[in-house]
Amino acid sequence: MILGFKKQFVPKIEAGSKIHTLRDDPADRWKQGNKIHMVTGMRTPNQHTFNDKHNCKSTQRVVMKTDTTTSNIDYLVLYVDGNRLWDIAGMAFAKNDGFDEWSDFEEWFLPLVKVAGGEKEFKLIHWTDFKY
Repeated sequence: MILGFKKQFVPKIEAGSKIHTLRDDPADRWKQGNKIHMVTGMRTPNQHTFNDKHNCKSTQRVVMKTDTTTSNIDYLVLYVDGNRLWDIAGMAFAKNDGFDEWSDFEEWFLPLVKVAGGEKEFKLIHWTDFKY
C-alpha cells in the first residue's frame, strides 16, 4: 500500500529517526504485513517512490484531544491504545513521528483535531518493531 509523505520527512525516514506515521484509516485498511511503498508527490506527475523495503509491522490506535489551560490556550493531549503519553513520552512520540519538537508536532496536528470537534482518531502505522 502507498504512504505519501512530505519531502521534509524523507531524510528522517531514511536515517531511521522517523519510525512510524499517523494516518486516517476509517476503512481499517492498514494491517500488519501490508507492504509499504513510501512516496512523495502522491497522485501527481512528480510521484516518486523513495522507500519500498518495509512492511507494516503493527498498528496502534491514537486519539488526540484538545484541552484548554486556565489561560484559555488550547493544547494537544495524546493517547496511544488508551494510555495517555505525558511529557517525555509525548516528546519521544513526536520525535519518532519525524518532528524536532513537541511544539512542531502540536502545530501540525492541533488544527486537525480542532476541526474534528476537539477529538480525532488516527492509526499509527509502524514499520519497525517499536510499540508504545
